[in-house]
Amino acid sequence: IAAELRSRFPTKQSVDLHFRTESMKENVVSSVKPTIRALMGAVAFVLLIACANVANLLLVRVSARGREMAVRAAIGGSQWALVRQLLAESLVLAGAGGLLGVALAYVGIRVMLALAPADLPRMTAVSLDPMVLGFAVGACVLSAVIFGLIPALRASRPNLIDSLRAGGRGTIGGHGTLLRQAVVMAEVALSFVLLIGCGLMIRSAVALQHVDPGFEARGLLTMRLGNLRARSDTEAMAKIATIRERLAAVPGVRAVTAAAVLPFESRPFNGRWGTSAALGDPTKFRQAQFHIVMPGYFETMRGRLIAGRTFGPADDVPNAKTIVIDDRVAAMAFPNESPIGKHLLARISTPEPETFEVVGVIAHQRHTTLVGDEKESIYFANGAQGAGADAWIVRTDGDPTRLEGPVRSALVQLDPTILVTDMRPMTAYLDRVMAPTRFAMALIALFAGIAAALAAIGLYGVLSSLVRQRGTEIGVRMAFGAEPSGIFRMIVGQGLRLSAIGVGVGLVASLLLTRAMTKLLVDVTPTDPVTYAAMIVVFFG
Repeated sequence: IAAELRSRFPTKQSVDLHFRTESMKENVVSSVKPTIRALMGAVAFVLLIACANVANLLLVRVSARGREMAVRAAIGGSQWALVRQLLAESLVLAGAGGLLGVALAYVGIRVMLALAPADLPRMTAVSLDPMVLGFAVGACVLSAVIFGLIPALRASRPNLIDSLRAGGRGTIGGHGTLLRQAVVMAEVALSFVLLIGCGLMIRSAVALQHVDPGFEARGLLTMRLGNLRARSDTEAMAKIATIRERLAAVPGVRAVTAAAVLPFESRPFNGRWGTSAALGDPTKFRQAQFHIVMPGYFETMRGRLIAGRTFGPADDVPNAKTIVIDDRVAAMAFPNESPIGKHLLARISTPEPETFEVVGVIAHQRHTTLVGDEKESIYFANGAQGAGADAWIVRTDGDPTRLEGPVRSALVQLDPTILVTDMRPMTAYLDRVMAPTRFAMALIALFAGIAAALAAIGLYGVLSSLVRQRGTEIGVRMAFGAEPSGIFRMIVGQGLRLSAIGVGVGLVASLLLTRAMTKLLVDVTPTDPVTYAAMIVVFFG
């Protein structure tokens, strides 16, 4: 089909028209897949950190039970019997944690549903179903076996002479200390990666708040008006004028306008445009977003007029050939010269392109996304294109939701058959666009906080066992005049050294792994130095 169209139409040949097939599932989830994958990665990291922490604490516990293990081995306990006992203890621990986790998940899912963006596919189907529970049980058992096995193997081969000679005291070997320190450094590295991801998402959320959409969304009330029956374009225009007058008369309303498609409501119509050069060479046509708006649209939206004028009553009549373009079209079509009074070709209502006069240039307004680039825009007057604008916009003072009742009443008094739908403030559309980033930020921040807390607990566990191990040494140091502050620096310094090594490994891992978050980030790179520096300070703190 594409080959046939390319052979028949030069424009399609020049743009290399092709078709791509994909499953509906891929189409539905494509926009949220990066978010889901990032969150799954965060979950996996938290699980690894938790398992490493438990393994670390089990190593400490096993070290303290060295004499017990030696006695069991001395009276005939086999290595397998000791491993089996310690693995059973790990399974009990994991089972208790798993049950508590399911209870927390039951509550957490309801919180997550309240925070989730409306366009996240199948969000209403999220629940503790058998598949999820089976996955959780499998993760618990596998974690208990894998991370309980190392302490169990170490404890199953006790040094009988040293352990029994130690009397009632537990023994903590040098190799065990090194292993626990290595586990803590791994925890620090994993949690630091999550902290970097959290910092990048926070920077993105802040950047989203400061993206200029090209209009002032606060104070705008939007709605769709349907069932405006008219026998001709003239009657339709008269009815539209009456509606506009009635809405403008509502106390608190400052301006009224309409458009065919609201910003961020849905994908606008893309049309073909070009300069006069495109008449002789169809390959020079371009695509842009075409918008049909009522006079007063730019004033009501408070868009920035760069040159010329906006639409007036003379432009809002059938077959008027005037357009307003944004600064991107102006830069492409008329670089380094004024576009006012110039002409462009556009195909919007006829099979062949028509010639339109440019009467104004406005700053680009975003209509599909707050992130990245989008197509340039060309605006046509509503009356010139058959009066199809049915998305009405009311500019108010203060909170626009206060005028929902008065606006509905005014429309009902005018014509009870008018259908009023989708009445909401314009900020609701902006919130919907920002929702996925906020949602991902909230969850990744939660996971990062848990990860940092777990890493801190693991570090505390290692340092506390180190203090117990070196208790006699510390006493001797103080007996020979060591100050408490010196002892404090020695212990904290060792913790900082472990953290520094972990952070160093985490830095390298972050530089590699955060590239997968590129599609989630706004105005910040995955290697943003400010974020990295801030997270290093936070983590060491």
